[in-house]
This record gives sequence, structure tokens and C-alpha cells, in this order.
Amino acid sequence: MSSAIQAKLLTNRRASDRRDVQRMSTMRTEAQVPADIIINDLSVGGCRISGDLDLALDDRVTIGLPGLGARPAHVVWAKDGSTGLLFDQVLTGHDVTVTREANTLITGRFNVTGAMLADPSETAEPQDESRLSPASRLGIIVTAALLAWALAIAMIWLGSRIV
Repeated sequence: MSSAIQAKLLTNRRASDRRDVQRMSTMRTEAQVPADIIINDLSVGGCRISGDLDLALDDRVTIGLPGLGARPAHVVWAKDGSTGLLFDQVLTGHDVTVTREANTLITGRFNVTGAMLADPSETAEPQDESRLSPASRLGIIVTAALLAWALAIAMIWLGSRIV
């Protein structure tokens, strides 16, 4: 084998190509402590994540892959706010595509900095759907007032008939 090919093989030890993902997700440590992360890139063998993490080599984690669910992995490197994970079970090429294209709904607020998001305005405020609409509230008030007046008139009318 030529030395140029050997040098290329030694410098690029990845067994598969990484695909850019840039998706928000949740990772859990072995103690089930959740952490909000961003999956920066993904391959069939592992992924690179970023976030406010305190992980060491060989730490066991479970990472949520959009469209696929939770997958166990372990830390293979950590440097400059990024962490490399190796999956316990290799994904398929289809799995990588599903994760990249998954249409997921994020209902909570992530505790990430604006620098970590592609567009910080994309974080939506949660809607409080338990409140009644203004028209419903007005209807309740008017109905209660009419019932109070009807009760007062009935008491006056009944009182005048007794005397």
C-alpha cells in the first residue's frame, strides 16, 4: 500500500461519513440526569454533540435521536465544548436520513445560549390553553349578573306576597 494512502487512513479513522444535522435533543447520563444538547453531526457509528456537558471518556449516555428514539452510546472524545459519542449499535443509512429529516415538535424551552441556536427566535413561548377566551369569560359574567338580578327580584316579589 502506498504511503499516501496509509497516511490518509491514519489521519481519518472514521469508519463512516458524518452528515451535518444541527438538531436539538436530550441526552441522559447513566444516572438518568437529562441535558439539553445539539446534535452537530451524525454517522451510522456515532455523533458529535455540543452543550453544557461535563462528560469524561467512556461515560455511558443515552441520546434521543429525532425520529428514532433513545440510543445508548459512550463518550469517545471531548474537546472545546464538543463531545464525540459512539453508538452501542450501529445505525443504518436510513436511520441517519430519518434523524436528519424528522419533523419533531419541541414543546419545552431548552436551556441553551443563543450562540448554540441557528436562529434564537425559533424558540416559541408555550401556550397556556387552560384559560377561557375573552368572549367566554364575558358570557359567564353576564349570566351570573342576570341570575343575581333574577334572584333579587324573585325575593322581592315573594316578600311582597307574604305580607
